[in-house]
Amino acid sequence: MGGYGFFVWSCYAISALALLILFFISYRSMRRSEIKLNELNTKIESSEPNVNYDETKK
Repeated sequence: MGGYGFFVWSCYAISALALLILFFISYRSMRRSEIKLNELNTKIESSEPNVNYDETKK
């Protein structure tokens, strides 16, 4: 590689590491969002609606 092999392969390694870090951060954020969404859905399902939304549109 004409003396640039270390530079080229280290750039590949840094890029791969950055992609892995971004993947794990995104995955963790997705899991947290899913947990929050499930909590909100459970809260909504357990509560009784106070207003009939179909009648308010008349």
